[in-house]
Amino acid sequence: MLPPPERLTVGQFLQRWLADVVRPRVRATTYEGYERLVRRHLEPSLGRRPLAKLSPADVAACYRALLDQGLAPRTVEYAHAVLHRALRDAERWGLVARNVASLTDPPRPQPRPATTLDAAQARQLLAAARGERLEALYVLALTTGLRLGELLALRWADIDWAAGALHVQRTVVRTRQGVQFHPPKTARGRRRVPLGPLALRALRAHRKRQHAERLRLGPLWAEQDLVFPNAVGRPIERQNLVRRDYRIALAAVGRCRPSPARVVVSVAVSRRARFARPGAPPGARQPPRIASGGSRAPHRSRWGRTDALRAAARLHLAVPSEPVRRSRCTARARQAS
Repeated sequence: MLPPPERLTVGQFLQRWLADVVRPRVRATTYEGYERLVRRHLEPSLGRRPLAKLSPADVAACYRALLDQGLAPRTVEYAHAVLHRALRDAERWGLVARNVASLTDPPRPQPRPATTLDAAQARQLLAAARGERLEALYVLALTTGLRLGELLALRWADIDWAAGALHVQRTVVRTRQGVQFHPPKTARGRRRVPLGPLALRALRAHRKRQHAERLRLGPLWAEQDLVFPNAVGRPIERQNLVRRDYRIALAAVGRCRPSPARVVVSVAVSRRARFARPGAPPGARQPPRIASGGSRAPHRSRWGRTDALRAAARLHLAVPSEPVRRSRCTARARQAS
């Protein structure tokens, strides 16, 4: 039971809102992201204030305090989105007269330019991964553009060898209850992705190597039909992959260890082509996701393990078989010079 409206605090309302509204409607990972934002960033500044007396000035002061603590503008923007949604429900329920979050402007983060690997860097990546246990994972990341969670959730039954394609049916996520498989969030997430000769050869070699591992381990192998399991057949922990194999991705951009400076990857395709991931509708883009947690990642502010794996496993560029054609404007500019 909630206290009377005049005694209800922001913190009490947010906790009840998370339990009654958010948890039943969203995935576990999304709920954990909302709860983390509330617990870490909203409750310390606003939790004790009476909900009915919350003002736009209070919200603006909260955002300023979060920025002064060193949080990224993107994180504060996520916190604003959660607070705005919660106060919208409070207004509908008659607990507040207005949504004060809608009267407050959150900080606007500077958009990051999309980065991809060019043909030379893609070849460097493949050379660095050659002979590795998960070589086929990097080949598929380059040639299909699948997300890391989709790659780690891929099963052998999802691969149509005769048609030369794979079917994306699920993704793997890490929750407080452990590793779980979830279906794609949207109908478009379930898609058929064609496989080229390079990917098919890599998958056949990988299946042969995995069969030898399964025979060697015998009853110790936990069969789940995963294409990319860990050494005993269970799902790979995403962070373990980051910690173990990030050096392969770093090799693709010519670095042997993390650098304090962010690597600027040269882009060899047009902006439209970068977002044209196989299986996505024309012009599709990757929007920011509030479900990713909300707190600043430990390696987000410099080029490190997280950035390296993103460069390897979330590419929007397939390995080109021929040099990318330059635009007419670029060709004319070169001729003029």
